[in-house]
Amino acid sequence: MLIVTAHDALCGYSGLSHKDYISRPEVWQEVQASYERLIKEQPESGFYAFKYGEIARQIGREDIAQYNYNVAWQREADHPVIYKTLSPLIR
Repeated sequence: MLIVTAHDALCGYSGLSHKDYISRPEVWQEVQASYERLIKEQPESGFYAFKYGEIARQIGREDIAQYNYNVAWQREADHPVIYKTLSPLIR
C-alpha cells in the first residue's frame, strides 16, 4: 500500500490529473502489482479489491474494475462503503 500512497502524493507534484498520472504505464504497473499482492495477502478483505476496482474504473479498465468489484462483493458485501457503492451495480 505504500507504493499506492507514494504515487498519490507524487501525483500532486506532477501537474497531471489523477487519471492521467495513474494511466502512465510505469505508474499503473506498480499500482496494479501492489493491489494484486495486497488482495492476495488479505483474502478476507474486500476493501482493497474495491479500491483497486475504483482506480481501474477511473482509468477505463472496466474489465479489472468489474472483476475486483465482484471480489469485493463476495468477500465483504456488508462493508458499508462496498454495500453502498456496489449494491446498485451487483444486484
